[in-house]
Amino acid sequence: MSEQGTQSATWSLATALTAVGGFLAAAGVILPWASATGFRTTEIFGEEVVGTTSSNGLGDVIGLVTLLTGLAIGVLGVVALLRTGEAVRRAAGIAAIVGGIAILAACVLGAVRVDAVLGELPPALADPRVAVGTSVAAGLFVSAAGGAIAAAGGLIARRAPAPS
Repeated sequence: MSEQGTQSATWSLATALTAVGGFLAAAGVILPWASATGFRTTEIFGEEVVGTTSSNGLGDVIGLVTLLTGLAIGVLGVVALLRTGEAVRRAAGIAAIVGGIAILAACVLGAVRVDAVLGELPPALADPRVAVGTSVAAGLFVSAAGGAIAAAGGLIARRAPAPS
């Protein structure tokens, strides 16, 4: 009777996950993080859409932190793939875990502060007769997913066997 060992992910796969997650989080910042739609109600036309606007993460400090953290995790992940030293592996794993959690926290804060992410509304939506509805856009979810992937890759990289 043969005994099967436990299977685990390889170190290079885990490190590739951290790099992909970091770059995905950074790419999400370029996409819209928040959107606003203005509505006006009139007796003749009923409810009509006045206009819409969206803003990416680059307009807010939280988005800039997410961009820089994602790029740092991605670059460190690529460096860890190219170099096989134990110190680089540890640094990449720890940076991915801490950075991924920081990205997730920044995305939650961005979702809570949608109005701050949007910034100043265009004049058509700033009219007091216009009701404005704000919502979180897809880029915030892409950045959050990248942070989660980076953190998971970092956890797996810390547990994966050393490359041979």
